[in-house]
Amino acid sequence: ASEIILPILLGIKLLFSRKKYDLAITYSPSIFWVLLLIIIGQKKYGKNFLIVRDLFPLWLSRMNILSQNGVVFLILNRVAKIKFAKADKIFVQSKSDLKTLKDFYGVDCSKLDVLENWYQVVESEHKFDELNDITSLHDILLLGNFGVAQNQKFLRSMVARSLKNNSNFRFIYVGLKNTDLKFQQKSLNEFEKMGKVIFMADLTHEQAVCLARRCKLGIVSLAPSNTPGNIPGKFCAYTMAGLPTFCVAPENFEVAKTISKNALGMLGSC
Repeated sequence: ASEIILPILLGIKLLFSRKKYDLAITYSPSIFWVLLLIIIGQKKYGKNFLIVRDLFPLWLSRMNILSQNGVVFLILNRVAKIKFAKADKIFVQSKSDLKTLKDFYGVDCSKLDVLENWYQVVESEHKFDELNDITSLHDILLLGNFGVAQNQKFLRSMVARSLKNNSNFRFIYVGLKNTDLKFQQKSLNEFEKMGKVIFMADLTHEQAVCLARRCKLGIVSLAPSNTPGNIPGKFCAYTMAGLPTFCVAPENFEVAKTISKNALGMLGSC
C-alpha cells in the first residue's frame, strides 16, 4: 500500500510547489512512481528517466504467482505499460531485458539502454560479533532473499547434504524474510545448534560486502522460471568483495553467463 500512497502524496506536494525540474528519475520494480509523473505532469519536469531492475509484474507470472490472464496481473501490467510509455529513456541491467521490453511491452529500441548500476566499491571494514573466528571452518555466505524464486527447497536440501558430508563447512544466512527463515530452520535446526548454520539479520550494503570478504564462497540460486536478465544483488556484493560465486541457475541466464565468461566462480544445476 505504501508503494501506491507515497508517489501520490509526493505528487500532490510537488503539484503545489513552484519549483520546476529538468529531469525526473524513477526506479523500478515499483511501478507506481508513474502515478507521481501523471500527477505533476510535464510542466514540472523536462524528461523522465526510468531505471529498471526487476520487470514487475512479469516476473510474478513467470514464477506462476500471478496468471497472465488474471485481473490483478492485467491491472498491474497496464500500469507498467503506462510507466514504460511515459519514460523518455529506460535503463535496464542486462541485454536480455532489452529484448523482453521490446517483444513483450513493445518499447521502442531508441528508448532503451543498459546501465550496469550494481557495482560500487566498498572500502570500509566491519566486525561481526555473531561469528567466532574459527580458522578451521570454511564460511559459505547466502545473502538476501532465498524464497520460491531462489529455489528454496533445493537450497535447503543442498545445505543439509553438504553439512552431513563436510564437517568444516559453516553456512551463514543473512536477511531472510520471516517465512523463508522458518522454512530453512525447519530442516537445519540441528546444524544451527551445532553452530554450523548461522542466521543473521539484515545488513547494510557495506556490511554485507565486508562479511563477504571473510567468507570462502557465496551462493546464488535462481529458479528457471525467472527472467534471464535477473542480476541478483547478492551476486553484486560477492563480486565487490572478490568472493567466488556458486551459481545454481540456467546457463542462459545473464548472471550465469557473467560468472562463466569472467571466471567469477562455478555453475551448478538442480
